[in-house]
Amino acid sequence: MTEEEKEREAEKLFVLFDRMEKNPVLSMKSGNDDKAKTPMEIMREKLERGDLEDDSKDDKAKDEEERRDEQEALADFKRYKERTAKK
Repeated sequence: MTEEEKEREAEKLFVLFDRMEKNPVLSMKSGNDDKAKTPMEIMREKLERGDLEDDSKDDKAKDEEERRDEQEALADFKRYKERTAKK
């Protein structure tokens, strides 16, 4: 993923967390505990601390795996077409 795509995905997550935070049915706060944190607060703290890990290495491995899977699927499809064309 490019940095721009990562930013867009992060923005989507924050919007979803915000909606979840405002929805009383889905609220993660429990009881009268004033110290309970919402998902948005938890994510904000992680961002400030720098706890969010860099997945760029994982992304490269996933991209390579997806490329291999696609090549394998195309080869399987080609063999299937050859098999069915002879009949």
